[in-house]
Amino acid sequence: MSSSQQGGLAQAFHGLATIVALIGMVFLTPRLWPLIEPQVWIWLIDLYSHEAAWWLLLGGEITTWLMTFLAIRLGLTLGFTVIALLIARRAL
Repeated sequence: MSSSQQGGLAQAFHGLATIVALIGMVFLTPRLWPLIEPQVWIWLIDLYSHEAAWWLLLGGEITTWLMTFLAIRLGLTLGFTVIALLIARRAL
């Protein structure tokens, strides 16, 4: 595989991985957040006032959306990198 083909493949993968991560985030986060929300609420209410804990819980939910996106994107990028390295190793 030439370097121009590899660069094109990596460019195409970057956009595809972002779209897949966005779609995965939309479908996974609403399933993940209700699993951890009660425990997070208990931790926050023990440490902060009700209003402060509520705002921190809202921030935690927003952060969960971002972390889900980043985890999916990182997994896809890692998988692509491993495949590219295995192809490069085989080509040698």
